[in-house]
Amino acid sequence: MSNLPKGIPAGPLDALAVFNTIKQSVDEYVRVSGEETTKRAEIRAKADVAIGHIEGQTQVLVTYLKLAHDSRADFFEKSFAALDSALEKGELGTVTEILGSITDVAKKSAFADLKDLGDVRRVWADPDAEFEV
Repeated sequence: MSNLPKGIPAGPLDALAVFNTIKQSVDEYVRVSGEETTKRAEIRAKADVAIGHIEGQTQVLVTYLKLAHDSRADFFEKSFAALDSALEKGELGTVTEILGSITDVAKKSAFADLKDLGDVRRVWADPDAEFEV
């Protein structure tokens, strides 16, 4: 028997077995590390696509809101000019109609045309969907 501490190879065959165990462990580490690196890259790529999709959708919504705001501002400007004109002419029926229209538009949110958010989500999820602004 050898006086070597426990776990230390006693001969060349034992040393070769330990070396092979170390090599197998290193090979396994390299394989798993490569797989996990690939998985992280795939996750990052998917995240980048999702983020790009979200950014695109955000731009569509922001553009819609800007145009809706511009359209509403233009409507109110023209409506109040027409109201002033009708008041100056004493056209009370026209004044009543214009005030009704102004009130209706003022009550309506820019999101009112987006009644069902489920429909909006389905359209946004469709990569072939086209938006008109």
